[in-house]
Amino acid sequence: MLASIILYLLVVATDIFAIEEIQTTLSISNKTKIKPYSNFVLVINEDKIKLYQDKLQFKWEISNQENKYHNIQFEFDTIYALNKDNHIHKITLKSGVKEDMNIAQKIDYYQVKYPYMWAKTKKNKIFLYNLNKDRIIWEKALSCNQLFFLSENELIGCINKKKLRVYSTLSGKPYYQTSHINSKWDFDSNDNNGGYFSNKNSIILFDANEKKLRKFPIKQRSIKAVIRQKERVIIDPTEKTLSCIDIMSNKSRWVHTYEDTIDIILNDTNTILVKNNKNYRLIDHYSGELLGEFSLTDHDLEFQAMYSYNNNVYFIINNKTYLLDRK
Repeated sequence: MLASIILYLLVVATDIFAIEEIQTTLSISNKTKIKPYSNFVLVINEDKIKLYQDKLQFKWEISNQENKYHNIQFEFDTIYALNKDNHIHKITLKSGVKEDMNIAQKIDYYQVKYPYMWAKTKKNKIFLYNLNKDRIIWEKALSCNQLFFLSENELIGCINKKKLRVYSTLSGKPYYQTSHINSKWDFDSNDNNGGYFSNKNSIILFDANEKKLRKFPIKQRSIKAVIRQKERVIIDPTEKTLSCIDIMSNKSRWVHTYEDTIDIILNDTNTILVKNNKNYRLIDHYSGELLGEFSLTDHDLEFQAMYSYNNNVYFIINNKTYLLDRK
């Protein structure tokens, strides 16, 4: 049981870190979905949605019994969600006020990248919505296994069984296509240059400005996290290293060595939690700094979420809340 977990304090450099269970008003069960965002944590249950801020201070709650919100996304100060009928609503982040976006189509999935939103409907059509003008810009029938923004939000990519097709976000007109990227490839991330795709043996950059592809030989099974568009956290089982690699330059931002087995449990905007045997290490994935290290005696653990605020790192483990306090 989690209550019987023994937590060991370890000294890292000159700081001492303590992890301890804390009491909060979070209502968490095995069916709860937890979505950290900036200095907020959204807790989604079947009956209610609650928002917490900063040091997990309760901010607001709304009923979820009627709408059954799912496929929830954040963009700046707005929460977007599909209701039980797959119509899209938006919720003001600071107040919890709900608003129907009055889009008649039933949506299968979508992505928001201000000021645009693309959506795939239940009738296998794609449309582009302008959030400032509150209207659909264009709509067309497209068959896509994967759909995503590229070059921040200037382009939209569509991968089907045979090829990648790229369209202008503003007009919906074709911009580029290639059969070198197809359903055997996964979309990873995008930046100002275009987008990154991976399969089992390599990563491809689609350079949108040059309309060219660049290939990088990195095996997918070694990639454990995608961070900062062109950077990947890599595990090398031969060299026994965990590292952050810039795939464009093939240079390491940082490298950690390990013994026996290693796995990444969670990662967020700033940190990754790594398990090495019985020890858990919290690492700043920009600098590689070891922020904390602790051991847990209970082997049946489910890490449900991780949330950072200032020097505090909160973990939801087996429906309970723990705090790693960096004093």
